[in-house]
Amino acid sequence: MPNRKISKFLLLLFIICITIIWPSACSRSKQQQAFVPPPAPANEAPDLRPPQPAEVQEVIKRIYGQVVTIESGRDQYFMTGDLNGDGAPDLAVVVRPAADKLAEINHELANWIRGNPRKVEPPDPKVHVRRLPSSSAEPVIIEQNDILFAVIHGHGPKGWRSSQARQSYLLKDAAGTGLKLQSLDEAIKMTRSSSRPPLLHGDVVRQTLDNEQGLLYYTGANYAWHRLSLARS
Repeated sequence: MPNRKISKFLLLLFIICITIIWPSACSRSKQQQAFVPPPAPANEAPDLRPPQPAEVQEVIKRIYGQVVTIESGRDQYFMTGDLNGDGAPDLAVVVRPAADKLAEINHELANWIRGNPRKVEPPDPKVHVRRLPSSSAEPVIIEQNDILFAVIHGHGPKGWRSSQARQSYLLKDAAGTGLKLQSLDEAIKMTRSSSRPPLLHGDVVRQTLDNEQGLLYYTGANYAWHRLSLARS
């Protein structure tokens, strides 16, 4: 008999505890369910703000030090666009060699790639297997009176403004007149009827070089020149 009373007492105590604890536990559970952690930030949009002259000066100094000077006397001496097609904004600036800096500019261990787009053999879009550029190719030598196109490839959403944007080109015979950025879609339309249309990866720079209209474009390894005056068959 006493055991039955104890059992009933324990059962009653259990029911009371459940009655008291259960609403509190449910409330905490609902609170936990109601808490929704903030969503992970979406992929940051690329920084497409137009560059300011002071920013351009700062970036050129960061990449090239004192070896080049900006041709700021031109009406159009810098532009931005996705020139290599990776989604990050790039910067292109017309510069010239600084006095007595040719040895540094042409040094084989310099942190930039020297190129001459008009001497680049563009890849044939019909050929799926492409040969790598020959390592024995004659290097481009920059002279004191050369007008150069400095191209800085952007890194991530900040593009050319990023401190990690380090890949750059110094292009000889590539800075003409009437510089204008053309989008990839526009460039494809312009070259569609060419007998050998270029294989384009991103935006291009349309300009006039030696009285010829053409496009400066990225091949995937370097920059090449496509003459629009010879684009139609």
